[in-house]
Amino acid sequence: MSIRWKLLLLLLGIALVPVAILAMINRNGMQKLGADLADRGRTIVTERTAEQLRQLIRDQAKSLRFLRHSLENTLQLQAREVEQCLARGPSETSAPAFFSEDFGRDDAAAPRTVPSDRHFRFATGAAGTPIPITYEQQVYKLAPKVPAGEVSREIACLGPMPEAYKALYQGHAGLIYWQFTGLENGVYTSYPGHGGYPPEFDHRERDWYVEAKQNGALTWIGPYLGVSSEQLILTLSMPVRAPDGEIRGVTGIDVNVRDIVENMKVPPLWSRDARAILVFLEEDPAGGRRRAKVLAQPGYHQDAQQRWNAKIEADYLESDDTDRLSSMIADMSESRSGRAEMRYGDRESLWVYGPVDEEGTNLVIILPLADVVAQAAAVEREARESTDAQVRIASALAGLVFLIVLLFALIGSRTVTEPVRELAATADRIAAGEFDARVRIHTHDELGKLGQRFNEMVPQLEERMNLKQSLELAMEVQQSLLPSRPPVVEGLDVAGKSIYCDETGGDYFDFLNVAEMNAHRVGVAIGDVTGHGIAAALLMTTARALLRSHAAQATDLARLMNTLNADLAHDMEGGQFMTLYYLVLDTRTREARWVSAGHDAAIVYDPADDSFSELTGVDIPLGIEPAWEFKEHGPVLLKPGQVVVIGTDGIWEGRDPDDEFFGKDRLREVIRRKAASSAADISDAITDALREFARGRAPEDDITLVTFKLTGE
Repeated sequence: MSIRWKLLLLLLGIALVPVAILAMINRNGMQKLGADLADRGRTIVTERTAEQLRQLIRDQAKSLRFLRHSLENTLQLQAREVEQCLARGPSETSAPAFFSEDFGRDDAAAPRTVPSDRHFRFATGAAGTPIPITYEQQVYKLAPKVPAGEVSREIACLGPMPEAYKALYQGHAGLIYWQFTGLENGVYTSYPGHGGYPPEFDHRERDWYVEAKQNGALTWIGPYLGVSSEQLILTLSMPVRAPDGEIRGVTGIDVNVRDIVENMKVPPLWSRDARAILVFLEEDPAGGRRRAKVLAQPGYHQDAQQRWNAKIEADYLESDDTDRLSSMIADMSESRSGRAEMRYGDRESLWVYGPVDEEGTNLVIILPLADVVAQAAAVEREARESTDAQVRIASALAGLVFLIVLLFALIGSRTVTEPVRELAATADRIAAGEFDARVRIHTHDELGKLGQRFNEMVPQLEERMNLKQSLELAMEVQQSLLPSRPPVVEGLDVAGKSIYCDETGGDYFDFLNVAEMNAHRVGVAIGDVTGHGIAAALLMTTARALLRSHAAQATDLARLMNTLNADLAHDMEGGQFMTLYYLVLDTRTREARWVSAGHDAAIVYDPADDSFSELTGVDIPLGIEPAWEFKEHGPVLLKPGQVVVIGTDGIWEGRDPDDEFFGKDRLREVIRRKAASSAADISDAITDALREFARGRAPEDDITLVTFKLTGE
């Protein structure tokens, strides 16, 4: 039976249904539909908002980790400069030493200062007052009862430090607040130069000095009140040592909590009252449970009446719903992300949280639940209004339905079915590959609009088919740029592989022929471009071409990386960068030299003593600072049987359905278990372990690794 006759019989059957029953069913159905739509809309909007916020947290966590690592690398460079200044002794060309008391005087010998656009003092009920500073000088402050004559040598030794301070400050001008060095004999310097230090200030009593000295390593402290600005500060500090290893003092970097808050702003897309809070988990000494200590949040600053030496009482995340809060903190303790609905202050709110690192730092975004479901409330109102309108219209037209339906069934069936048949025939032609086929429907009703939209859809469908083919071709081209097989080098077992999460990606590995100078050398490169997709793939291809064009003749790895960085910086848009790890191995001498542009260290496992070590670097990624000077590391002697694995962060940052990181501990365990196998088997074991850990969750980042080991005796 044709569709025309089916439609005719259907319309006649509808005409026989009592109008009263139709009206009642229509009314009840529309009301139920409106209520269901409102409930589902509320649930969908809440879930969608939570997922978007989780993605925002993941992005900001990655940014915060990069800023933290960058600051820690900067502090290590700063400590090295201080140690070198102290080891060299007094400098004859050092600028005059200016003390805190010199700043603000009117005589010509005092350093000239300008009001800072970043450093402020705040008074109750008043706007911030800029602090006068100078970027050309550092300020000296001696501890109480320390005569300048007894420490004149150390004062002169630290004279060249402004140049080092300035170079490091300019690399992080939006984040570094103060740079400083305090010595055990009472000498203290700070940059940029400024006044405002109280006479009783003794840096040796400050927590950042005491804890860094006790720990003997890089230490984070805070938040606490800064001395000269009395603003909330987070400090990272580390010991400064003499050549014999004795601690001479401590150097550090201050970060203003306000600047961290600026980096955590939540776009006003969801709510203008949204809050992003950075917390750190710590044990409650009184209750024996974990608490979420607030490190930074909007409006988190001290009372303007408090002094620099006042004890700051830490803030902690709190809610009336203690059970849900405890459950959220338990998730944070396991590095899991999630969401919860509980009160914040006096408002019901949506809490979305996720880990920043594996040490207990988490990012929490809180926004009022009323703002989250505002869209759903609008949908509910619209649905109810539409329902009422439909009921009124149905009641008004109910008397006419029975009279017109028969006439419509007889005359309108052909009008309806002919366009449908035309659509079906044209769809068959398109399915056969005739993308020039079009429907010819000349009515002005919904079927006419459907035909018009159908015709508009066909070119888009053809374009999408072409785009899909282009993406498949791009994937084939990019895969062809990666090594199809490892190089054959006597005494070396090496393997590499790359798995992209999209058709194309930004990860890269390569084996380079650097044998022109030495027949026993092989170069191993692995890189990671920010993001993935076509843009990352194009940038990866450019980096590959540049590296291959220079690597064969380059014996100085630092100069090679400087050249790549300068060339790539011109092609990268704002916010783009690429990490790159390049290692050259001489299989005859078994020596490895390497340079790292912001990439994670290579992992070395020695089965002989079941120990792990890393081939690390401290430089920044490519494309951030064109004039950056990279440093070559090594040589390091590798022993036969040792396993070396170089990978991208898609491995250890892979997640399971519970948002738990794969982590480097699991990676090391796979390496230990498969150390006796070939390099290819070790690589396969790592990717197999990562796939099993994910339990079906799609990877969010590209996965690339290179594994090698020396063979022979």
